[in-house]
Amino acid sequence: VTLTVDVTIQHILEEELDTACKQWSPQSAMAVAIDPQTGEVLAMSNRPTFDPNRFQDSSPEHRRNRIVTDCYEPGSLIKPLVVSGVLKRGLARPSDVFFCHNGVFPIGRRVLHDVHPYGNLTLEEIIVYSSNIGMAQLAMLEGPSKLYSDLRLFGLGTPTGIEIPGETSGVLYPLSKWTSLSLASIAMGHEVTVTPLQLTTAFCALANGGNLIRPRIVLALGDSKGVETRRFEPRYVHRVLDEGMARQITRILTRVVEEGTGKKAGLTEYTVAGKTGTAEKPRSDGSGYGGAGYVSSFIGYAPSEKPRLCVLVMIDEPRGAHYGGTVSAPVVREIIRRSLNYLETGVYCAMG
Repeated sequence: VTLTVDVTIQHILEEELDTACKQWSPQSAMAVAIDPQTGEVLAMSNRPTFDPNRFQDSSPEHRRNRIVTDCYEPGSLIKPLVVSGVLKRGLARPSDVFFCHNGVFPIGRRVLHDVHPYGNLTLEEIIVYSSNIGMAQLAMLEGPSKLYSDLRLFGLGTPTGIEIPGETSGVLYPLSKWTSLSLASIAMGHEVTVTPLQLTTAFCALANGGNLIRPRIVLALGDSKGVETRRFEPRYVHRVLDEGMARQITRILTRVVEEGTGKKAGLTEYTVAGKTGTAEKPRSDGSGYGGAGYVSSFIGYAPSEKPRLCVLVMIDEPRGAHYGGTVSAPVVREIIRRSLNYLETGVYCAMG
């Protein structure tokens, strides 16, 4: 069996993930890198992990591949997927202005808050500065059935079909279970769960021009003499967006890195498109949010004009900080920087 994993990129990803864990002492951490053009998984890793040579000394908790088995609320990482539906349906334009109620917006019995009190923001700025209140208004333009359809089109609620056992499907509730608060909740990444692989695959569709591609980790099969007997080609599932719309979303996500919440993912050598996510974890007793910690995430792809790499880093319950732009964005930056330097020059770049 020949895998798609690139041993050098795998080494880079593991080094950077270890560095992040030393800095933030999280409960767990995950990272995955995919070629968005082919769906090939170039690297993936979890912390805590185990030594395969001492398998008997490890626990099931350390052995499972959280990238395909565990589900998380995506938080603000879902926002570009929601906005893409608004744009492709012509419900709003990138320059359209929305009043974000200076950071406090009552919806029914609930009050939405933004980290900063924004007034008027364009649709683009709602993504760049990650306004929850702006996103709630955009989701209301779509309505439940259109939003549900768009998220399903990106693969949410469905296993990706990768050749790894134990993959779960995440949770995207049917419309019959949605409430009057579901639109606002889902638009800011609550009331829906995804696996890290699912989410990365969805962003690959934005990166590659609009095609949802099936991720794969098996490149080819061979016989006992090492002769290749079968090679697996990239497999597109369906088109999510037209190419022009995908480029439009990429331009907005490039602004996120250049001037918004993802500045710490920026590189001088390459343009990076990406999105921050800071998801407050629900309490284990189902009583709501608060006090259960955060999942701090960043997903980015580069070079944004013709991406070769899409990288997601999720840090579960970091200590000392919790914003995705602070905790995870620098990790993605370094994985992308070192990996692209290697892919373009063939030379491995050591840390530092």
